[in-house]
Amino acid sequence: MDLHLSTYHGGTFQLRDQAVRLGPTAGELVVIAGSAWMTRSDALGDHVVRSGERVQLPTRAGAVLEPLHAGQPLTVHWRPVRRRALSALAAGALRAVARGTGRVAELSAALAQRVAVPRRNLLPKPDALSFEE
Repeated sequence: MDLHLSTYHGGTFQLRDQAVRLGPTAGELVVIAGSAWMTRSDALGDHVVRSGERVQLPTRAGAVLEPLHAGQPLTVHWRPVRRRALSALAAGALRAVARGTGRVAELSAALAQRVAVPRRNLLPKPDALSFEE
């Protein structure tokens, strides 16, 4: 069975006789228990990752991971880096939009005051009209 770990959310997963696909999001993989066979898209050859070891995956470097020994469970923790970066980026963008929206409202009010023309009656009042024949 082939699985795909949630690239953005991360978490701890236990695998038994199955492969899991990581990436292309940057993150850190920690083997909690067991040994893993890892094939990375950014490196030649396969790698063995043992319990307690950490592997940093850069952005756009996917990997396939599976237990080294058939029938033995493998527990891994995947911690994506991108999620925090995206959250910070989104928060910053939302703050900028909020500031911009407030500033646009201020500028619009100032412009409205500048261009406001006092209302003038262009027609004379009816009692001021005199008709002489």
